[in-house]
Amino acid sequence: MKQRPASLELPAAGSIDRLDDAAARPFQSLLGPVATDVFCRDYWARSVLHVARNDPDYYRDLIALAEIEEHLSADEFFERHSAATPYRGAGPPEPPPRSPSDVFARLAEGKPLRLRRLETILPPASPVLALVRDMERCLHHPRASVSCYVAPADGLGLGPHHDESEIFTLQIAGSKIWRIYHKVVADEPALYEPEALGPPEHEIRLNPGDLLYTPSGCVHDVTVAGAGPSFSLTIVFEPFRWRTLLDLLAARVAAMDAFMAPLPAGPRDGTGPETAFVDDFAARVALLHEALADLAPADLTDLLAVRHLHRMTYPPGRQIDSVFRARALDAETRVEMVPDLPWHLARHGDTVELTLAGGFTLRAKASLETALRQALAARGPFRVREMHGSLTQGARIALAKRLVACGLLRLA
Repeated sequence: MKQRPASLELPAAGSIDRLDDAAARPFQSLLGPVATDVFCRDYWARSVLHVARNDPDYYRDLIALAEIEEHLSADEFFERHSAATPYRGAGPPEPPPRSPSDVFARLAEGKPLRLRRLETILPPASPVLALVRDMERCLHHPRASVSCYVAPADGLGLGPHHDESEIFTLQIAGSKIWRIYHKVVADEPALYEPEALGPPEHEIRLNPGDLLYTPSGCVHDVTVAGAGPSFSLTIVFEPFRWRTLLDLLAARVAAMDAFMAPLPAGPRDGTGPETAFVDDFAARVALLHEALADLAPADLTDLLAVRHLHRMTYPPGRQIDSVFRARALDAETRVEMVPDLPWHLARHGDTVELTLAGGFTLRAKASLETALRQALAARGPFRVREMHGSLTQGARIALAKRLVACGLLRLA
């Protein structure tokens, strides 16, 4: 059965909050009436979601084309960042533009401009990256890239294709027509010939202020609608996949002597003595079965949490001053958690591992787990002497200094 994409039309401007008015949960403001838990359950990787806002200024304070254009003149921009003019034409793909003049000339010829990796040029505290960080926290999947598209009216396009990622498109200015065909299961992008697809299953007009979420594998074709150019922002997520479970299994068995041993020499195709090889193969398959039976859901969630944090960025703020002031830290010093810092704490045998956004991992004795969890659960400033009673005064001071030095705590 074909699943119709949800198309939610919101009231006209004035009766809803703008994106910048909901700083506490910006992802929720992006989704409109769809709660984040409902999106995760019913839409993520499953179904298209279109939120029509009837508010062309909804993203007014999020980003503007002029803000992006300023970076085109920066030294080494075209060497360090991914600029392209993707369209389908005869012959090999056009090389990336190498200067602002290249960009202007191609836009004048009706070619679209795509700028990827905007996260590397936008200020970390910018509204766009604040939104992206909240999306990462809600979705528990890593961000792949933040991109923008500038497309002339009646310009050239890429044609029907599918992407291997989960994509949120924010229409900033102008309008586009999205024709959505079927959905495929694939982890690589691909192009399609229009005549091979037949009529689209759905056609959506994306106007300024609208949101469109498209799951990976949705075959679609996009064209500019109306007389003016289009400017859109895309937030791309690279989803964790269930094959990560295979990575976890491999990590469990890779260091076993049985899997470290070299394979035997000689033919293994039935032309030589292969009884030992067959027996050894069966023994290792049995080891795989045992390792698989020992896996628990928490093992996979731990691995995914750590991988996710390695891909996230440390939240912007002022920590260096606290690091220097912590040299004089004592039992009466007031400290607090760094705001909006994602973390994950897991116990592995006689050690605990605390991983922070940015990928830093603090390893400590398992006896410190309770004290660490108490500090992580703090909802406001506390004095070092108020840290867990299982620690001596000296151990509290030492742990507090260590947590300030790694960026988990700051001086209040």
